[in-house]
Amino acid sequence: MAAGEDEIATESGENVDPLRAWYCMMRQEKPGGHGERCVAVGTLDMTLWDAAGKIAQELLYRHLGEKLGITVTEPVVPVCAGGGYYFESNDLERLTDEVRTFLALGYTRVKIKIGGRPRRGLPAHRGGAVSAAWRKHLAVDAMNRYDPESALRAAETLAPYGLHWFEDVCDPLDFETLASLGRLYEPPLACDKGGFWDRIQDT
Repeated sequence: MAAGEDEIATESGENVDPLRAWYCMMRQEKPGGHGERCVAVGTLDMTLWDAAGKIAQELLYRHLGEKLGITVTEPVVPVCAGGGYYFESNDLERLTDEVRTFLALGYTRVKIKIGGRPRRGLPAHRGGAVSAAWRKHLAVDAMNRYDPESALRAAETLAPYGLHWFEDVCDPLDFETLASLGRLYEPPLACDKGGFWDRIQDT
């Protein structure tokens, strides 16, 4: 709100520069953290990119490509269908139906929740419910619910599934557990909290 126009505009002054605006938003921020800041910054970031594309009178994916120096060869943007929340009854059957519906609609990636009910067993309870033929389409989100011991057990259980990614395994500030996971779990790990990868690489 306090940034001057010269801090968030392009050099020509004809458009907003979302990258420069991002640096203004993140000024004096600490590395790492929980979701409150990254959600707020992410919301503004998406809005600014949308505005920049409209001001430039370009489709957003083309504007992004030009700004980031990426050659866009086809107008296809991969997306992930987010769902897989826990059902009060017939959870596994309804989860399977939901994943099947997403894939039938043409989505190539589906993310489901695990870890929400840890007493019901390891994530294999839900991840394993999805047909082996579909697992390459599947990402799982543990909602930061696992402690160090259960995080490592979950990673060992899920590793053979070859999932698209394993997201938000434990507390986002538990860098030691996240580093251990990175050494143990070969498929992609994901974390939507700022500063994660910098700290993991340092560890």
